[in-house]
Amino acid sequence: MKNKIMILSVAFALMLSLVAVAFPKPKVEKFYYGACTLGGAAYMCAQAAGAMLREKGRLDVTVEATGCGVDNVALMQRGEVHFALAGLPEPYKASRALPPYTVKHGNIMGWYPLYDLTCKIVVLKDSPIRTVGDLRGKRIAFEVIGSAGETIAREIFEAIGLPYKDIYGKEHPALAFSKVFHLSEGPMCEALKAGTIDAGVPVGGVPDPKILEMSITHPFRVIEIPEKLILEKVVPLLPLYTPIHFDHAKAYGKGYVGPGKDWVVASYTVGMVHKDVPADLVGKMTKVIWENRKVMKAWHPSTVLMDYKMVRVLEKSIPMHPGAKRFYEEAGVWTDKPLPIVRSLAE
Repeated sequence: MKNKIMILSVAFALMLSLVAVAFPKPKVEKFYYGACTLGGAAYMCAQAAGAMLREKGRLDVTVEATGCGVDNVALMQRGEVHFALAGLPEPYKASRALPPYTVKHGNIMGWYPLYDLTCKIVVLKDSPIRTVGDLRGKRIAFEVIGSAGETIAREIFEAIGLPYKDIYGKEHPALAFSKVFHLSEGPMCEALKAGTIDAGVPVGGVPDPKILEMSITHPFRVIEIPEKLILEKVVPLLPLYTPIHFDHAKAYGKGYVGPGKDWVVASYTVGMVHKDVPADLVGKMTKVIWENRKVMKAWHPSTVLMDYKMVRVLEKSIPMHPGAKRFYEEAGVWTDKPLPIVRSLAE
């Protein structure tokens, strides 16, 4: 009897091993998504995309806090993240080896455009600062060094005649301000509330969660950069930027106490994908992102601003991943037929 049981046990174990060979466990690959600093619009939008890719795409995606655009470009080039967000100017320069980049970053490919990336000058309600010129000699906070937000602001401020660092990050000899700080959005808002800075220059989607939170107890204004100044000084030097008349009153509600709409400099925040992610998988992921952009609004409202018009700008700026391009071709993005448009808060 014992021998029979032993024989049956061996036979059963052998059968299981044969089944395991015939039906191997599916390989589960882990993906990493480079977001931005905790709590900001880009971080929340990356979390939204990660949630949709896990839920709808059945992918194992981990979203990681990073130093934002400049950091994400470096992480992707080194192969440490598969997906990432950045302000469009950063991958544009990296893919072309434009300063401060010295080599072409060939691992970075376009995936999807996300939202209007605006450069805003924020002051509290009772600040004596009323114009861009009033910023001279004041204490100004820009975003953390290494972020796309800091790079974008530096380029814009130099173009309009208010330089604080040269293109390689060294203090500019014609420094326009009494003191320059580098803070992420949360500490920047805390410094405004405490009065240790006179103005902050956050760069990102709207509404910024930290500014929205600050506005509950400390109403704020946006110092407008005049459209004429943007068109004459910024756009000729920085063609990826454009003036937009942004409706901050609509975006922030009662916490905003300015005229309603303000002229600001804008570009796009975009999703990037590593060139080695398979085209079929990128195509499926792109479909998941676009079909669920309104669901992702629960994470951050700027995701509803995505529209196919932005894809044309992205495609002209950095090489598009073949999987994403196939999806957009099937969606009719590069044809003359009308495209589904989601109205921007800027309109």
